[in-house]
Amino acid sequence: EVAISNTKPLGYAVNHFSDSVSVINTSTFTSVLTISLFSGAGPTGIAITPNGARAYVADQGSNVVSVIDTGSNLVTATVPVGEGPSTIAVTPDGGRSYVVNGDSGNVSVIRTATNTVSATIPIGKAPTNLEVSPNGAQVYVVQSSGDVRIINTGTDTVTGTFSLGTTLIDVAFTADGRQAYFAAFDADVVIAVDTSSKSVM
Repeated sequence: EVAISNTKPLGYAVNHFSDSVSVINTSTFTSVLTISLFSGAGPTGIAITPNGARAYVADQGSNVVSVIDTGSNLVTATVPVGEGPSTIAVTPDGGRSYVVNGDSGNVSVIRTATNTVSATIPIGKAPTNLEVSPNGAQVYVVQSSGDVRIINTGTDTVTGTFSLGTTLIDVAFTADGRQAYFAAFDADVVIAVDTSSKSVM
């Protein structure tokens, strides 16, 4: 997975088998640095805070999230989460990171001010990915079962569920948050959903 900084011409790519993150200059399309994760093994997901100051890396092999200071390019914290963390997303205000723990069937919430887990939210079997809505009010978590769990970020609890009936592996919102698009693995299609009615468009 690759994440692009909002504030610098840099991209950050996880290297799953070498336990590192490559920093890419997006102007020259060259790798300029490799950051070793040390305590982090098998990174799969990465997200950057809106201010570009930190990168959060889901280390699937060691059940932690590594926090990289993008100024020094050093790992400044390691946060224990659930089993098999795979993907991660940061809220628009930069205050929280949400981490899918596929093997333990839950989502960890990391407070970025302290880099500590403030909540663990049960999701159910095999969550695969998640995304925060553009207004920061909700997190959509997709499952291989075809279910979508909706987390209210005000309470960090699941407040809604709907099903699309096929294996889901990814989700993304439109910029205005009115639609969500789901990658359906088994059906080889992308499903568009109205986020108000939760109906397929």
